[in-house]
Amino acid sequence: MGILLTKRTLEVFHEIEETETMTEKQMAMDALDQLPESASFQEIKEELEIVAGLKRGLDASELGQIKTSTEVKEMIGSWFTK
Repeated sequence: MGILLTKRTLEVFHEIEETETMTEKQMAMDALDQLPESASFQEIKEELEIVAGLKRGLDASELGQIKTSTEVKEMIGSWFTK
């Protein structure tokens, strides 16, 4: 079910411009509205964790606190050459 939740959550964040003006509560409500009425507490929790993670990632990106895949590969490579 986690993969479906991720796909559904990414649809909520499809247009990043919209999420920039949304409050965190609005983001959570939009994500929860995408879940079926039969969603369990566990599924709701997972969905909100995904939304929170995406929000942290967007915030980090805006602050320039992200690394490219090349930078990460170089960092990991250096762990084994010491």
